[in-house]
Amino acid sequence: MNDEFTFSGDPSMLMATAASVGGQDEIPVIDTHVHIWDRTRPQGAPFPPQMLYGAATPDVKLGPWYRQYMTPAGIVGAIAVEASPWIEDNLWLLQACEQDTFLVGAIGNLRPETKEFPEYLDRYQKFPLFLGIRHGNLWGFDIVQQSTDAAFLAGLKLLADAGLVLETANPQLDNMDAVVRISDAVPELTIVITHLAGFNPPIAALDRYDRVLREIRQRPRIYGKISYLSLYEQDAAPSLDLADHKDKLDRLTEAFGEDRVVAGAFENRAETDLRVFREYYSTKPRIVAEKFFWRNSINAYKWKRREQGQPEAG
Repeated sequence: MNDEFTFSGDPSMLMATAASVGGQDEIPVIDTHVHIWDRTRPQGAPFPPQMLYGAATPDVKLGPWYRQYMTPAGIVGAIAVEASPWIEDNLWLLQACEQDTFLVGAIGNLRPETKEFPEYLDRYQKFPLFLGIRHGNLWGFDIVQQSTDAAFLAGLKLLADAGLVLETANPQLDNMDAVVRISDAVPELTIVITHLAGFNPPIAALDRYDRVLREIRQRPRIYGKISYLSLYEQDAAPSLDLADHKDKLDRLTEAFGEDRVVAGAFENRAETDLRVFREYYSTKPRIVAEKFFWRNSINAYKWKRREQGQPEAG
């Protein structure tokens, strides 16, 4: 499963989105999940594959692209999540983020079970923008299998000791069970499960889904990235009706609590997903909305403001 789609909207629509939901539309948003790439590099880029995203996919998508299309919607900063399994692209990602202060951090790609992991971790954690790593079921990774591997867990202990985050991709019940096992093995590790709003388990698996959510609720270091309402609707116009999403959002908010939900993946969805989320939080206390849109992400990722207009915890 891939998680990148091409923006096809009008920037003026994003400005309308930011002002469309009264009461709390001025709350700034930190998007915790964008991807950047440059396929014009001599070595190219492994993501996104042209055959999946077509000719409309830009060859270069960096901080300036996001600044142009996100700021009219009230998104004031973003965290860039790895889009490459190449070890050398950790440095490329960090350098690309350093060049635009709209990007407040980066999630890299390292293999915790390898003997080189401590050296790489020591190297990259020296960069203030390096916030953690991603693992899951991308690039041939298997977090289910790795969740009981001693070397993998030892690497994650080093990650936790460094105060860095483990992101997991992409949501499946087996992966969520693995996250619970990892959290029990390394309880001091902060884990962020991504794209949960786009996860729709089959009806026959709902009992199992609710069981794992109850387990997650009891583990305070696991956060939920409530993103991608329209993940499985890429061939149809996503619904803008909150009623179509409310039960799912209520279930996830109940599972994680108001202090462990974070926003993300609005890069091409400010006209749709962000509008629904703003409406969902418009009836809640302002502090609860702020937690979702930016405050909780500071607690999870420890990112720091890089420019005026970006919020900071006070």
